[in-house]
Amino acid sequence: MSNNWTSSSLARRHSKRTSRLLMPRLRRPIGCSSWRSLGRIATSSPVELGETEETEFKSTLRVNMVTRQPDPKMEFSALRALASLLNSNGGKLVIGVSDDGKAVGLGIDGFESEDRMSIYFNKLIHERIGSHHSAHIRVRFEGYDDARTMAVTCSRSRLPVFLKDGNSERFFIRTGTSTRELSGIQQFEYIKSRFGS
Repeated sequence: MSNNWTSSSLARRHSKRTSRLLMPRLRRPIGCSSWRSLGRIATSSPVELGETEETEFKSTLRVNMVTRQPDPKMEFSALRALASLLNSNGGKLVIGVSDDGKAVGLGIDGFESEDRMSIYFNKLIHERIGSHHSAHIRVRFEGYDDARTMAVTCSRSRLPVFLKDGNSERFFIRTGTSTRELSGIQQFEYIKSRFGS
């Protein structure tokens, strides 16, 4: 497949579209009880409706729930979900909620504040997905079942989104409630159909 589809070449051609993530104004420490009355998720929110083609839950951003230690696989999992939503119809990634919809909260990730967590996530996007996709992404913090969550909302991207994994770039889409990787001719045909030539 032609290198014309690589994220680096797309970034150069569309650098004028680059914008940084919307950073939250709130700076209180994660887990502070005074947050509980702020930004509470409505009962009709994506969390209440469960995982769908446009909604994905992740318990944590960077800490493995089994080992209780930072794990790059957790970061990759969150970024993979975000990339798949961007390459499909957009949607919402909610961090701090388990796959079955139970509130986990953000404390386990160990960030000093929600602002620090947002900055960290922004850096991951810059390094692994590309800042030129930031215009499609919004980050906010919400309350759910007496816990705090990070809600990452993204719109349908106008350009293919590749996720860097070491020396390779991988392409993901959303199918039902699952994330699927495409490569080879399937990737080529999907990009041609979804984004045009």
